[in-house]
Order: sequence, then C-alpha cells, then structure tokens
Amino acid sequence: MGDNMSFKDWKKLSNLIFEGKINKHNFTSFFKYDVIMKDIALNIKKYGYYTYDGRFEDCVIDFLCKKYVSLSTDFDIDLMAKEISFQLRKLIVPNIIIIPLNHLNRLYLPNELILDENISIFSMNEKESKIRRDKSLLSEYVEKKIFCKFGADHIVVTKDPYFFNYPIMAIKIEHIDYIVEHEAPKIVESVYSIMRMLDIDKVRESTDRGWGVRHRDRLPEAHTYTVYYKEAGSDFKNLNEGELGYSFRFKFSPILDINTQLLVENQKNTRNC
Repeated sequence: MGDNMSFKDWKKLSNLIFEGKINKHNFTSFFKYDVIMKDIALNIKKYGYYTYDGRFEDCVIDFLCKKYVSLSTDFDIDLMAKEISFQLRKLIVPNIIIIPLNHLNRLYLPNELILDENISIFSMNEKESKIRRDKSLLSEYVEKKIFCKFGADHIVVTKDPYFFNYPIMAIKIEHIDYIVEHEAPKIVESVYSIMRMLDIDKVRESTDRGWGVRHRDRLPEAHTYTVYYKEAGSDFKNLNEGELGYSFRFKFSPILDINTQLLVENQKNTRNC
C-alpha cells in the first residue's frame, strides 16, 4: 500500500462510486480506505474539527459518495478537507466542564463569582436539598449555557458523594464534544495551576488556623470532575433531549493552598489570565 492516494487511485474510486460498486455500506472494502482517511485527516486538522470517534469517517464516506455519484475528475484533497470540515462543524455543541475546587474557602465567596462570561465559581452554600433537586445556581447555569438538566442527585449517588462539599467552577466551551472530553484533563490541571500561581507568595486567610482544607473543614474532598454537553442534532430548546455527560477522576491532587479572599478581591486580574 502506498503512502498516499495517487491520481490513478482517486480515479478508480470515483469510477467505482459512479458505477454503484462502492457505496456507504461497503466503502471500507476499498483497498486504500485507510490511506484516504489518512490523507484527508492530515489536511483537515488545520481546521480544528477532526474527531477520532468514527464521525469523521462517516462524514468522509458520505461526502465522497455524494461527490462521485456523478462522473468527476476533481481530486483536490485540500478542497475536500475544507468541505468536509464544514460537515464536522455541525458536531460543535455547547460543552461544560464542572470542576470541584476543594482548596477554596466558601465563606469568602459570593454565591456566584463571575470570572468570565463563560466561567463562574459557585460557592455551593445552598442547602443540600436544593442542590439535589437541581434548584441551585449551578443547575441554572448549566441549563442556561448548554440547555441540559444538571442531575445533581445523580452525581451524588453514582459518581461522587462528596462532589458538592466545596465550591465548584463551571467552564463553558463551544467545540466538538469528543475534543472537549479529551482536552478536559489538561484544562482542569491548567485551571488549578493558574489559580495557584495567582497568589503563590501569599499565605491563607488570617482566620484559617492551619493549612489546607482537611484541617479547616474536615470534610471529604471531591475526587471527580465532569464534562456535560448537548448531543449534536438534538433540540436545544428541550431540556430533556440530547443531554450527555462523562465523569473523570482527578489524576493529581486537587489540594492547593490558595487565599480565597485575595482571589475574590483580585477578580479583575483573574479574568485577564
């Protein structure tokens, strides 16, 4: 097998599609199927919409089967990649990463600390019953930003019983869900690192007797973060349709010494980061 598709290979494929011998159902049987995917993938990555979960392949097959249903000698890979990227853009949906912040002191936080139009920290000072009935400010944020019900009780029962013991940060991101899921670990670690750097030379609040949340609050720390998103093609106006999500365990210690008072006071500086 060659490293890429030659003009001769593309011509053979287009003729087979035109003759009805290659279609969506048997496209993978084409002897250079893997090479086609590789060639287009290398060109499409610059558009930022590539996804490894099978939907990319579906878009390529659908596009080529439609393109060569009529006899054609147009085999411009870059142009094909550009047009396929438009199809992949339909997979871009609102996503939200929800990160427990075990190191923040909720006593110094407002109910919602808005760091950016798509980033907020919620103190989670509301009653547990209100949180578990999806009546919290965080639940309202999720519904507003990604058009999904939060399902707080489900998180407590099946994912992490300590999820709401401390403040929580919510970050909305518009992109293909697969990309956000797989970039989320880097994003979470970056969030912790940036927040720590903001006051790395400061001590904790003057009223804090000791260091770290274990000593201060004596509550179990959360050990997961979650990624939720609306399913591509679902009705965004219907909160009961197309909601999907995943949870992940931290791969690092989510315990940091941060002065929450300074974070709130320097809110504007935080936004610039």
